[in-house]
Amino acid sequence: MKTATRPGLWSAAGLAGLALALSSGGAEAHMNTTGLGPVYDGVAHFALTPEDSIPVAGLAVLAGLRGPAHGRRALFVLSACWFVGGAAGLLIGRPGEGFTAALSLLLIGGLVAADAPLSSWAVAAVAAVLGTSHGYVDGSSLPSDSSGFLMVLAMSAAVFVSYAIVAASLLPLQSRLAHIAMRVSGSWIAASGLLLLGWTLRGGIRIAAQ
Repeated sequence: MKTATRPGLWSAAGLAGLALALSSGGAEAHMNTTGLGPVYDGVAHFALTPEDSIPVAGLAVLAGLRGPAHGRRALFVLSACWFVGGAAGLLIGRPGEGFTAALSLLLIGGLVAADAPLSSWAVAAVAAVLGTSHGYVDGSSLPSDSSGFLMVLAMSAAVFVSYAIVAASLLPLQSRLAHIAMRVSGSWIAASGLLLLGWTLRGGIRIAAQ
């Protein structure tokens, strides 16, 4: 009985930890400074913001399920759209980031969990939506000067490298067990998005009530 319940306990603990990181990450999402300049700040921002890094990893898992052609196309589309969205955010303003993160997690996680048979162009379209929306949220919180531009550029580079590393490590894994593990990770991502959406809605209701 004990061995049978351990996987479920570990899954629940992992999901709770991931949800906690996402819920607390929003408050600190744009306060990551290294003191080493805007380039390092941009890299640190992406690395320390789970609302950004988890959907990127989830997209890499989706590419890992579909194949190398999907992974290559999404890689360049994602990083390019992240930069374009970030540059637009620098110039325009700040949207509500909670919904962006939650919906991204639900979308990416759902596609991975369902093992959706998407074409390479469809995966690239998902990458474009993800990159543009998250880049915009990131860019809209940065100073609209050269330092903000360098941070957006650094974040886009970090997205490129992170996605490439995860996708390259998953693409060779073609066993049935690896396939199942990838789909399970998608269900965790989607569940975390659902929790984050609930917390975001709850926070909005509280603000409206005040």
